[in-house]
Amino acid sequence: MRLTQQQMNVVLMKFKSMFTDKNPCPMCKKDSWSISDRFYEMKEFGLNENGTQQTSPFIMMSCKTCGHSRFFNALILGFEFTPKKDDVDEEVTES
Repeated sequence: MRLTQQQMNVVLMKFKSMFTDKNPCPMCKKDSWSISDRFYEMKEFGLNENGTQQTSPFIMMSCKTCGHSRFFNALILGFEFTPKKDDVDEEVTES
């Protein structure tokens, strides 16, 4: 799911407040990052006791030099995900 420009602005503001000092890549030591304009999800391995899989939404930040990637939980960053009525898509809002 792609972030809107407004959502991307929220992410950039939050990352700027989180990373006030230099933030070099732990792999190559360069300080050049890109932030994906899409939400990603990680799924629980296997099925839980309800026969379903728990998923968590993430935003990815990747080193432009070596590709090392970091994932930030979108819920903790303040995004809320609400299923739409047709159950096909989700609506995303910032809290």
